[in-house]
Amino acid sequence: MRVTAIMLILIVLVSTFAYGTTVLAQTEEEDQIASLQKLIDRLKRLDELLRRKLEENKNKIKEEDYERLIRELDAAKALLEEAEDTLEEGDIEAAKDLLRKAGEKYKSIVKEIWDLLDYDEKLRKLVASIKRCRRVIARLERIADRLEKLGVNVTEAEIKLNEAKFYLEEAVEALRNKKFVKAAEYCRKAWTNVKEAADILKRATREFLEKNKDKILSAIDRIENFLDKAAERVENSNMSEERKEIVLKKIEDWKNQLETARDKVEEGKYGEALAIVKRVLREIRIVLKHLKH
Repeated sequence: MRVTAIMLILIVLVSTFAYGTTVLAQTEEEDQIASLQKLIDRLKRLDELLRRKLEENKNKIKEEDYERLIRELDAAKALLEEAEDTLEEGDIEAAKDLLRKAGEKYKSIVKEIWDLLDYDEKLRKLVASIKRCRRVIARLERIADRLEKLGVNVTEAEIKLNEAKFYLEEAVEALRNKKFVKAAEYCRKAWTNVKEAADILKRATREFLEKNKDKILSAIDRIENFLDKAAERVENSNMSEERKEIVLKKIEDWKNQLETARDKVEEGKYGEALAIVKRVLREIRIVLKHLKH
């Protein structure tokens, strides 16, 4: 919160630049000089604050970023000092132009420091991303294992998942060493491999199901035949009429779901079809178990 508050103050300081230059055009020469000097003083304070903030957080950003930002601050300060000298010489328009350039530089520097020092939130998101990536990898490994048991070649996907796990370990190690930028880079590489593995497994699953399309339709036929016989037995049973109606209605609902599954197969949506079939089978087992008692 403290970093955020300070950076907001910095942004407000820089934003006064645009407003200040607009007002200057409408004032008398002496007022313009006074206003420009006030703006120079504000930017000087901003320069000091930015340098102090960089120094305080030197160990939390990359060395090359720190050195580059110091160079940019030096360039902005040089423009500021030149503007002050030009103003003392009485060249208001030239001073205004130099101040405009200095202001734009400081604005850019403030934005970059804001991004670099907003590390608390970024760290939280990075840790969450690493944890989520691990969960996705575990789920994809289970899918790959099931496909392999069915005879599907999942070697390419397994290689991608192993690469993802390697990059995740590198990300964790970078975090331990407080190399946040490097950790984020490794995490991105891990996710890239995870997404590629997911695409491979999705494609392999579809190809497998396409080859087994007839088996899926045959399974649906067998379940429907079972339900027809079950309905006949229910009608001829000594159940109460009320209970018969409930069971028969449930059987009709299952048959409708299976017809939907059949349509999904014809549309090439094999995963959705299998999900429906599994759900129907699960519900049938539950009802059968209940009827036995």
